[in-house]
Amino acid sequence: MSKGKLWGIILLILFVLGFGIWLYTSSDVKKDVDQEGIGVLDDMTIPAVD
Repeated sequence: MSKGKLWGIILLILFVLGFGIWLYTSSDVKKDVDQEGIGVLDDMTIPAVD
């Protein structure tokens, strides 16, 4: 595997992780999770699968 491709994959993973963490820590999502628990996250992922 070339170095450029490896760096691209690493940057992509870091970007996705960073975005996920930012999304989780944003006040609206965190507030909903604190109130409803994991059920909110399950409800949010169902439309994406369909």
